[in-house]
Amino acid sequence: MNSTRSGIGVGFVGSLQDRYSAPTLSSLTTSADADNDDIKSQIHPMGHLLLTAIITPKGNTLKDALLADEFDAYFFDPYATKEVNILGKSYPLSTSFSSTYATWLSENNLQRASLLNMIAKKDSAKMPELFMLSPHNPNQKVIIIIHELAFSPTTWVNLTNNLLADPILRDNYQCSRSFMRRTYPSSKTAIKSISSLIKVSVTLIQRAPILPARTRY
Repeated sequence: MNSTRSGIGVGFVGSLQDRYSAPTLSSLTTSADADNDDIKSQIHPMGHLLLTAIITPKGNTLKDALLADEFDAYFFDPYATKEVNILGKSYPLSTSFSSTYATWLSENNLQRASLLNMIAKKDSAKMPELFMLSPHNPNQKVIIIIHELAFSPTTWVNLTNNLLADPILRDNYQCSRSFMRRTYPSSKTAIKSISSLIKVSVTLIQRAPILPARTRY
């Protein structure tokens, strides 16, 4: 399924400075006496923003536009803006809805992290970690994809891309990923931890700051 929308504009991925990144090899293999019981610290807001840029030259005529050396640049949120109006005509705004997800996967290298967890000396988290893949939208339902040690987040790339590609799902649901850093001694322990994570995660997602809907940045 194609997760792109054809149209005009150039796609960009904006990265927030304070975004969370996956632990390094040294942090995973270093023993620690204290366990991390702070559930809030296990939930990471989206660290990348999807943007589409459009540049318009100065001038009122074609000749002025061709000779212009000044331009106006506009950055749009392609989730909030599906079309732009240029000279009285509407054009679809191009974007790749999976680009922020791909950037997140590439930056964190979670497939490598899942392998490192198997040899890590410390139990880096009693609770799984939850990664929000989009800003919180109170009008959307939440989908949480859960995978444990044997399955890295890259296992579900195709499924996530399909969710991002479908316009009905994209407009009505928001997707978050839960990554378990360890195995559990019993199914009851795993179910209890997952149940707690989902309840707390949904509560925190609902309380997360809501980014204002805007057509331009």
